[in-house]
Amino acid sequence: MESRKISLIKGITWRAIGTLDTIFLSWLFTGDVTKALKIGGIELFTKIILFNFMKEPG
Repeated sequence: MESRKISLIKGITWRAIGTLDTIFLSWLFTGDVTKALKIGGIELFTKIILFNFMKEPG
């Protein structure tokens, strides 16, 4: 069974990869790095919030 530390590291790594992907795609679509970073930042926080609402208690 995976330790909590390993699970946390995997979760953070996966979230970072997802956010970088969003920033890259946003940059491709908008052509504006500043807008892409803003979109990526918003995406990061909304996914964290949504995850905390969706995870099961306990």
